[in-house]
Amino acid sequence: MLLSIGTFFLLYVSQAQEETYYATNFELGLKWDNDIVYNIFATTDIEKFSNFVRNSIREFTSKFNSPLNWIEEPNLDKLRQNKRYFIFIEHDVDVEDHCYLATPSAIGPSILYIGINECGVAENMAGILEMLGFGLTILRADRDDHVKIIWENLGPITAAMLNETTTYFMNSTNEAFSKYDVASILHPSAYYDDAIDPEKPIFEPRDPINSAGLNLRNEERQPTQNDIRQFNAIYGSKESG
Repeated sequence: MLLSIGTFFLLYVSQAQEETYYATNFELGLKWDNDIVYNIFATTDIEKFSNFVRNSIREFTSKFNSPLNWIEEPNLDKLRQNKRYFIFIEHDVDVEDHCYLATPSAIGPSILYIGINECGVAENMAGILEMLGFGLTILRADRDDHVKIIWENLGPITAAMLNETTTYFMNSTNEAFSKYDVASILHPSAYYDDAIDPEKPIFEPRDPINSAGLNLRNEERQPTQNDIRQFNAIYGSKESG
């Protein structure tokens, strides 16, 4: 999850001629309509992976109370007739980032590589969130106000990525986007498999009260209320939709 590649931009809206800046790593151009057409590609057992993907979608929909309508389209010709479409591909567990790799796109295929049962429910949901336009919390400009990165325990690829924080305005008028949530599924754990010493943390919280959130490992994580609020602020919920 930590090494997912993507550049995330400031979400900007104008209401009643008053500028409102949202402090969130969400790219407005990647927002989907309510219907998402998708296909599934497996490298091993197609039935097993297909069931895994469908269960992941159901879990995501339930946890986030999502109003999005997922439409499976097995016919590739029909799939490609859509301006945008979503493809789930079984991830090779031997690659460096074995949990997931998200490559969202505003046109054509958006591809999510996920390793079946590799990293837990939260990682699958984080991958879906990235495909829907949400970026990693760790790339927010206010990161260093909340966590201290232990650079000496990072490999060069991870260190290079963490140097590429994106500048976001922090004067948000929307509470859902103003909080820096260390327990978010879009924020990496302090314990990361790719660390030089995986038994030692790669972050320390500035506020000790946040230690529990950072110390949760991937398999222990669940979407936080803040994750859900952020999703609902962009996409709504079944009740509001």
